[in-house]
Amino acid sequence: MGAYKNRQAVKSLLLIGVVLVVSVVTYISWIGWYTHKYKNMENTYIRCIMENVINQYPDLDMEEIAIILNKSYSELESSTTSEEFDSILRKNGITDNTFYIKDISDIRNVNIIVSTSIIGVMSVLFIICFCMYLRRRKKDIFQLQDYMDKISRGNYELEINDNSEDELSSLKNSLYKIMVYMKEQADSARIKKVMLAQSVSDISHQLKTPLTSTQILLDNLNDNPDMEYATRKKFIYEALNQVNGMSWMIVSMLKLSRIDAGVVEFNNENISINKIIEEAVGNLEVIAEIKNVNIEKNIDNRNEDELNKSDIYIKGDYNWNREALQNIIKNAIEHSNDKGTVKINITDNDVYTAVYIANRGEKLSDKQQKQIFERYYSEAKYEDNSMGIGLPLAKAVIEKQGGYISVESDDEETVFIVKYIK
Repeated sequence: MGAYKNRQAVKSLLLIGVVLVVSVVTYISWIGWYTHKYKNMENTYIRCIMENVINQYPDLDMEEIAIILNKSYSELESSTTSEEFDSILRKNGITDNTFYIKDISDIRNVNIIVSTSIIGVMSVLFIICFCMYLRRRKKDIFQLQDYMDKISRGNYELEINDNSEDELSSLKNSLYKIMVYMKEQADSARIKKVMLAQSVSDISHQLKTPLTSTQILLDNLNDNPDMEYATRKKFIYEALNQVNGMSWMIVSMLKLSRIDAGVVEFNNENISINKIIEEAVGNLEVIAEIKNVNIEKNIDNRNEDELNKSDIYIKGDYNWNREALQNIIKNAIEHSNDKGTVKINITDNDVYTAVYIANRGEKLSDKQQKQIFERYYSEAKYEDNSMGIGLPLAKAVIEKQGGYISVESDDEETVFIVKYIK
């Protein structure tokens, strides 16, 4: 059986044990002193009696008296005394109902009083120690009840951690863990609520401009039924472009909000980075053609084997990584010079797999490089239809899977670097 771990109870039991030991030692000491006193008194009286008898009867044989004193009480109890001797004792106020020696009666009374006092004090101290233990325990229980009431009212800023090892302390520690968990849940819910409100505010703010533009275009079309065909077609194209931009922005913002809220679960499986790039580039071929931009891919696999020399695998979620890399490539296409080239280089080593996406275009300033991954950053927008949401979404996806993204820019080219750590 393991050691008893209720330290508070152990302390109380130790205190009670000390009180008990002290009381027993005091009582034994008193009994020893009382016995010694009784012995001295009895011996003194017997000596005086014997001395008076010898003085009156010098010829008395002392051996007979010594024999009587050495007899056991049972032997003397069975003997009887003469009626004449009993009568003499009664005449002098001595009976069998009293001590023959008067002072012994007084000592007995003192012994009863002292013994009763010792037992009484011991009992009182025992009760005091037990009541102190109960009072302390009751206080701790009331404290726990008060903590639970405060927690039920949403007050989680309580210092109730306890490092002792008794039952109440274990309960208190468990309550502390529950409180920390509930606080984290409340904080998480509050953050999600704030983020939801912020997302709604962001969506409203970002939709305001394209909605206004679309409304103006549609009003012009409605107010001018005789508008030239070329102008009407241009207005319709611009309105459709604004609607498509809003649709893409809303979907991207909802995805980013889900990632920020921590409700997205990323798969962790072996995926081919080559296939991700191929699919992303395929989805952007029309945009690249419209922008008159060429896309080049280069793979440098230093860990290649004989079975598959081209495929490079990483751990992650296929669809989300395609989304992230596709946004980065789309950004590079949109901000490339006319008839420019977007170069995609993939390198692999024992430490990480890196994807380099480079394009020739306007140089990014140091400030733009630091803030380009902030959502809705205005200076990072190079065209009116840029929403400033694709790169923040790519950054969130990559970093949630343990990767890193950075940008470097000079007069010749701008390079986005994505690294997946192994």
